[in-house]
Amino acid sequence: ADICALDVVSEAALLHTIRVRFKEQAIYTWVASILLAVNPFQALPLHSSDVLDKYRGAEDVKLLPPHIFSMAADAVSSLLRFQRNQTVVISGESGAGKTESAKLIMSYVADATKPASPAGGAGAGTIEEKVLQTNPVLEAFGNAMTLRNNNSSRFVK
Repeated sequence: ADICALDVVSEAALLHTIRVRFKEQAIYTWVASILLAVNPFQALPLHSSDVLDKYRGAEDVKLLPPHIFSMAADAVSSLLRFQRNQTVVISGESGAGKTESAKLIMSYVADATKPASPAGGAGAGTIEEKVLQTNPVLEAFGNAMTLRNNNSSRFVK
């Protein structure tokens, strides 16, 4: 589901496509290499370990339905192939699900970079541990007050 593949690409077509997909609980949509995610404001069975495994084991994640794990898989693949740092930009309004998206990407990276066997160790030096240790920093940014939004509501007043 790539918006760029539509016969007519316009703002109206984009909004219509996203609305239709959202009603089908398909919250992810491609626009070329950009992934649009719409916050469903409810738990959906889209991020299970089975779904993660499907994207981790795929030859080409672009052949699978659009998903946050496809972005993460592409970043991990490029990291390993090119041996260069990778960046995923997550942008959106307050309440759009940016923090949740970042956590899902981090969980994918942590899982996809685990040693193949328990003998490989799960010590503090593994990539998995390093990725998971970034969570407090992510939470600090997510809870920060900005000019547009006072996120102190996340701390239960």
